Amino acid sequence: MTSLVTGCDSIVTLNVSENPTLTSTTDTTVCDTELPFDWNGLTFTAAGSQTTTLTSLVTGCDSIVTLNVSENPTLTSTTDTTVCDTELPFDWNGLTFTAARKSDDDLDKFGNRL
Repeated sequence: MTSLVTGCDSIVTLNVSENPTLTSTTDTTVCDTELPFDWNGLTFTAAGSQTTTLTSLVTGCDSIVTLNVSENPTLTSTTDTTVCDTELPFDWNGLTFTAARKSDDDLDKFGNRL
């Protein structure tokens, strides 16, 4: 190269640094009632793994991310009980029974009614 200031040759050096591609893997577990869900532009409709490429906020380069999803099923149970008519009304899980009947109830993981 020729210097525009002196008209003489110039020696220039370019030092190039390389940022590596960042990779990460995350494992998560969801309840089956939480499916489908979206994550970084991917849609999960069932348990499994999906990978996508994002731009790293740290380096500005590609970042490859993988999400491994496990699915927990909804637990169901049936409880049969018999009470004497003199024990009515009967309370169970926040429900009051004044006569014999069937009742379905949704409970969270702590046993609280939803």
